[in-house]
Amino acid sequence: QVSVTMCSNHSSASQSLLDERLSNLLASPDFSVPAYLNLALSTSRSSPETDQDAASTDDDEEELLQQQMASLALQLQIRTQSCHDEIGRIGAELQAIVPRCAADVTRLKVGLEGMEVDAVNLLEGMMLASSSGGEGGMRGGIADGTSAGNLETLGDV
Repeated sequence: QVSVTMCSNHSSASQSLLDERLSNLLASPDFSVPAYLNLALSTSRSSPETDQDAASTDDDEEELLQQQMASLALQLQIRTQSCHDEIGRIGAELQAIVPRCAADVTRLKVGLEGMEVDAVNLLEGMMLASSSGGEGGMRGGIADGTSAGNLETLGDV
């Protein structure tokens, strides 16, 4: 009775350690299914055998390994499905964001084109003012609305 209790305490502690190592491997960038299965199954094969363990049949051991592999495969499938669901959610968010970004880029393009037109008009007005010999030409350009109209359209964007 005492040896069974000590053995179960040891196995629960080693199972806890194994679960932690498996979780770390799942989160690792070096994760692979073979490495996960090898780690998960290594403890069942490397546990010390007693005379009673040696008496167990190979069929029982094979069945136990198959059950463990099936359980591990199911856990991996559930984790994989969870990852696929998360990727799908992120993809849906991106599909919703991209059109809004495209609309923002279009508005910026219109605004920059308006600024370019305004800059060209201001330069032309300054060149006309300097060629006419005073500030009167510059005031005339702004007063007649050639550059002021473009500045208003930029404000509307």
